Amino acid sequence: MKFRLIGISAFLAVFSAFSYAAAPNGCAQGSGEYHRDLAGGSKVDFAPVTDAAGPAQCRAVVTAADGSSVFEISAPEVFLNEITGTDINADGKPDVVIESHRAHGQCCFTYSVVTPGLSPALVKEFTTSVPLNFEEREGTVEISGHDNAFLGFDGLPDEFSPRPLVIFRLRGSTMYYVGQAYWHDYELDLTEARNSLPHSRLDKFKGTSSNATGINGAQKTDSLEGRELYSTKGTVLQIVLDYLYGGKGQEAWKALQEMWAYPDYVRVRQLILQARSRGLMSEVNRQSAKQQQAGVETQPKTTQP
Repeated sequence: MKFRLIGISAFLAVFSAFSYAAAPNGCAQGSGEYHRDLAGGSKVDFAPVTDAAGPAQCRAVVTAADGSSVFEISAPEVFLNEITGTDINADGKPDVVIESHRAHGQCCFTYSVVTPGLSPALVKEFTTSVPLNFEEREGTVEISGHDNAFLGFDGLPDEFSPRPLVIFRLRGSTMYYVGQAYWHDYELDLTEARNSLPHSRLDKFKGTSSNATGINGAQKTDSLEGRELYSTKGTVLQIVLDYLYGGKGQEAWKALQEMWAYPDYVRVRQLILQARSRGLMSEVNRQSAKQQQAGVETQPKTTQP
């Protein structure tokens, strides 16, 4: 399976088009209705909230076969993910995935995984800072996204900041990180990055001190030298993160030591670990208020089930 690793400009294009692309399957800003019949006699409906006192709202309601409402959520934008009807969490039952967020172009994205025949029906709910992709491959649903935890990393401008691919599988109510199963994709990306980095640029970068305010604390993105150094710094970081997110931790730190100025790589290693711990891998296993009320347990896992 080939996952596509994207840059920041492509991510922003996906982000800006996200709500408009999904609006036909839901309701946005108090406008639009959508209905789908589900397996086993259950259904899901999207419609404007007519009694909303504030800004325009939409509501999604999942109804079980007996006519009872088993889940509902309201937000400025709510819509049905096309993966709905597939067994998302490997329990043998088809699931409903509802996406909701505040408004076009605003953070954040909430995903509600619902199994109409269960009690409680809400299996998993999590909120992320970036949109996620749900894709079925050979009977398994992969959930992937590009982590924005490294935007502005160590003074790096956003346009040069890498956004590593993160891949999960949901088992029960727990999200497992499975990037190591797709090492080949990360390897292709880092090989391309290495080939784009001339030795002369790398040597120059290694000879330039790096600190929290950026390279030498004085380089400017509007100068050719500054942009080149920032570009090199971003490429080196991308290579390290491809190793790390691809399950090759030892190789990641070896590459960092080889390509980053001594002894600054020790500091940067700690910054990488801190940023990673605050990113998507943390977001997907934070328990929502609804799950806390329902008593759904979620424990973060980083090994393949």
